[in-house]
Amino acid sequence: MKLQAVCPTCGADPRDADGDLLRDATPTPCPACHRLLDDGPTRAHCSACGVWAPLDWFLPKAPMLCPACGQPAESPSGDRTFTYHAPRPDLPGYRVWTGYTKCYSCGAEVDDRAIFRGPDPLPEEANPMTITTETLSALSACQEGIATFQAVYPSGLNLADWTPNEQLRVLATPLRAYLGWAWHHSVIPAWSLAEADLAGAYLAEADLAGANLAGADLTGAYLAGANLTGADLGGAYLGGADLTGANLARANLTGAYLGGADLTRANLTCADLADTQEAPK
Repeated sequence: MKLQAVCPTCGADPRDADGDLLRDATPTPCPACHRLLDDGPTRAHCSACGVWAPLDWFLPKAPMLCPACGQPAESPSGDRTFTYHAPRPDLPGYRVWTGYTKCYSCGAEVDDRAIFRGPDPLPEEANPMTITTETLSALSACQEGIATFQAVYPSGLNLADWTPNEQLRVLATPLRAYLGWAWHHSVIPAWSLAEADLAGAYLAEADLAGANLAGADLTGAYLAGANLTGADLGGAYLGGADLTGANLARANLTGAYLGGADLTRANLTCADLADTQEAPK
């Protein structure tokens, strides 16, 4: 199985005429200062310029992607513009310092927790744009999740088809229970759900940990057993929503409307309930 590879020094394909990447287990000299590096037992050789370097340096990582535009958030040199926003002074006890990244591609300033790295490049024999059951197995996904994925995407999921609308469609399927896992393992982008119309939606057991649901309309939504850990629900409309047994630990509910919402057995540990409207029952 041939690997996608690029020389970190000359940028050429480092493989030889037979398509093999020469490797050995001797100490690695740094291409810049020529000191021997203790980077583990494996180094690789570039057939184009002759340099030896750690094997990992030859295997490129996928770029950091912006959740707003889906394009690289880093500059071509791999730099990111990162800033911290201080805790909100108007919310006593709100101590979280939030990091923001300015996207290189579209200029949007997005919560750094939403920036994600796509899957590492796959072997050339595979289609790097398609998520398959093999992709999930390689990430140690549970068998139930793999079976659910196969039921929804029998031929796999082409990442070009993973749009905000497709994400909303998946929320209406049993695959919603594994959505947060897929986000946090960088299998798919986590599209923003801010101001999404999810009124009356059936979202039982949905994994929306860390999701951006700020200002979303969840009026009457069924969210029993949902995982909303660390989700941003600031200003969301949750009137009459069923949140029985939902996990809202560390969720931001600032200014959310909770009139008639059922929070029986919900986990509200460290949730920010400042300025919520209408006390939940």
